[in-house]
Amino acid sequence: MSSDQPHTGTEPDMPPPGHSIAAHRVLGWCVTCPGHTFTDEALAWRAADTRAQRLREEALQANPQAASSWISVTSEDTRCPECGEQTLTTVSVHLVQPDEGPPRHIGGWALCAGCGATPHPLWEPDRG
Repeated sequence: MSSDQPHTGTEPDMPPPGHSIAAHRVLGWCVTCPGHTFTDEALAWRAADTRAQRLREEALQANPQAASSWISVTSEDTRCPECGEQTLTTVSVHLVQPDEGPPRHIGGWALCAGCGATPHPLWEPDRG
């Protein structure tokens, strides 16, 4: 089924129109199905998330190398180019991949607590 075509409920593995596709995919039913309430669905989503988190933790304990990539965030207060006050917080985000060299700068932002300015330096590393 194309994403620009309406859902008719006749597609294989699709719930009837008006039902939650996500809930049917994960839970097999949704609040619109007879015999289920909002509370039933909320509790079922919570239980599904708890199970998924437990499985992620067990997989990580079984294979610690699976956590080979993570994000490192650093921040510092500097002088704001707009108001001149030492109230500009600059946050830099780096991707850390052990055994693949130094962390790579992948983004960030800046916000001045004094004047509300959001000066954004060039975050893309030079690729030349």
